[in-house]
Amino acid sequence: MANRGFLSSPVGRRPVDVELYPIPEGMRLTVPMERAAVLTEPAVAEQRCSPSFDFRLHLDHGMVHLEVRSPAEDATRLAALFAPAP
Repeated sequence: MANRGFLSSPVGRRPVDVELYPIPEGMRLTVPMERAAVLTEPAVAEQRCSPSFDFRLHLDHGMVHLEVRSPAEDATRLAALFAPAP
């Protein structure tokens, strides 16, 4: 099930109108293609801080999907990056 979520990154925590889906070892975030920057900019910043995270971008029928995975020892940190909106 998708949730609207918050995205935390080295540039701060902010609400983002994004669909969040849990996936094995991580999360998938989905937005319309014209809003790709709301995912890619924080992902680039986060990759610099957390090189153990795996970021994968997928473009599909006008949507952008960012999958983020982490090793088990970083699962708590990964979960802190994403939270459903209240």
